[in-house]
Amino acid sequence: MKLAAQKYISPLAIQGSFSNVVVEDVKLTHKRFDKYLAITYEMSYLRDGQRIVLDTKDLAFLGMNDSDVNSNRTATFSIPNPDYNSEIEGSEERITVPMIAYLQQHLGAFPEDFVMVDWGYPTYEDAVTYFIGGTLEVQEVQISQAFAKMWFLNTFIINGELIGNQFTFEEVL
Repeated sequence: MKLAAQKYISPLAIQGSFSNVVVEDVKLTHKRFDKYLAITYEMSYLRDGQRIVLDTKDLAFLGMNDSDVNSNRTATFSIPNPDYNSEIEGSEERITVPMIAYLQQHLGAFPEDFVMVDWGYPTYEDAVTYFIGGTLEVQEVQISQAFAKMWFLNTFIINGELIGNQFTFEEVL
């Protein structure tokens, strides 16, 4: 998986700005008997033909959905409260609901006026379905689902900043 920023402005005052910065997976740790998966990402750029690493960060997942020890945190969003009845036009009350439960009840349809509250965090069991690759035949690790890509852009922090602030996914051939 590769993300790129044509012009990257570091949030760290000691670094400055750089051209053609990429974030790529560089190491995969898979302990299937321990139900553990970690992907190491590096943020780097080329200077005079040499790769300069700005930061390295692991993204780790643990456990099964039904186990007591896991990395799960439920994704939630807020929606207008359907039971709220206000006499003041334009006012509304919002409620926070678990995203997966809502989607299951509504046949996978997102509500029109939702706001993400918490993107959540998957377990090992879920993460292995979101990532493909990382094998001898296909070494590049890719994210296989649109929501998982949104989750990555909105939760993964590297070099002190959310990856989605300055980077976009790039096709790897």
